[in-house]
Amino acid sequence: MDAWVRELYKHSDYYKKAEPTIIINDLSGFEIAKNDKPVKFDEDAKTSKDLGTFKIGDKVDVGGHIITLSNAVYDDSKKEEYEVTAAKVLKVDFVYQNSTKEEQFIDGHQFEIYDADGTKQEVTSIDFFGENVQPGKNVSGSVHFGVTGKGPYEIFFADMATDTKAKWIIDIK
Repeated sequence: MDAWVRELYKHSDYYKKAEPTIIINDLSGFEIAKNDKPVKFDEDAKTSKDLGTFKIGDKVDVGGHIITLSNAVYDDSKKEEYEVTAAKVLKVDFVYQNSTKEEQFIDGHQFEIYDADGTKQEVTSIDFFGENVQPGKNVSGSVHFGVTGKGPYEIFFADMATDTKAKWIIDIK
């Protein structure tokens, strides 16, 4: 944050070619931190952590989001009811546990899926799942993807706060 404030200052009308002193106060005015030295700000730094590739049934901690995917099946039963135009509907069950210290929101649109050709598939609105999860609590549900039928599929989940991501390979016969 300190580096970002300095960079913002240097592009403002107040910049006088001298490093600013950044002072952080709490709500009572008490000085928490003070820094008058420059901090390098690198927007292009690669800090993401790729956890690797997992299989259905593996329990994976993605930056405090503990996710288990299971029971991946083609389920075209609601395809006509919801007017899904994809060739098939892939249903994947999941269990999500919040091991962070803050309430987290989880929904199906946080997952990305690609077919064997590398084409991004769509999360469908069938049984849209979205839930706030308190720290230490878990929730389970299903997410549906409109897919081409060209498996195996790669499903990704990324935590934006820690820039951590995981990938599951799902091979449906």
